[in-house]
Amino acid sequence: MTITTVIFSLLFLGLGMGMIFWARSSRKKARASQAWPIAVGTVVSSEVKVERSTSSVDGELQETVSYRPMVSYRYTVEGVEHTGSRIAFGPAAYTKGSAQTTAGKYPAGASLSVFYNPQKPEEGVLETKASGSTLLTIGGIVFLLVGASLACLTVILLLGGAPS
Repeated sequence: MTITTVIFSLLFLGLGMGMIFWARSSRKKARASQAWPIAVGTVVSSEVKVERSTSSVDGELQETVSYRPMVSYRYTVEGVEHTGSRIAFGPAAYTKGSAQTTAGKYPAGASLSVFYNPQKPEEGVLETKASGSTLLTIGGIVFLLVGASLACLTVILLLGGAPS
């Protein structure tokens, strides 16, 4: 049991730290993008991608449906044309309605503002926010707490034996 708790403890601690790092990195990038120059771009395509997956739970097949707005755009910086598809930084979860609303903000053929990284003009973004970073941070903290609890349990088992 001890080696199992050590492995799970390290797994949860690693996942928690990774999630928090990803959220922090997304927020940092979103903050930086607020000062980036803006190029006028054109929406090439805009749609909602529907992804279906099935899994077996207790022998029953269950289908999961997820939605993601897919926006492709073109913009020019110093005479060089770039293409992009990033709407915002960070992971984002969408309902069908929110994905449709987001895609609907960027209809094909429309002009839009693209914030681009002056050091890497090919890195563009439409919205200077970090989608999903709060939820990712909370999830990371939960994973850290579970990992720390498992680590404490392991130490208790190693030092004092099983509690009576």
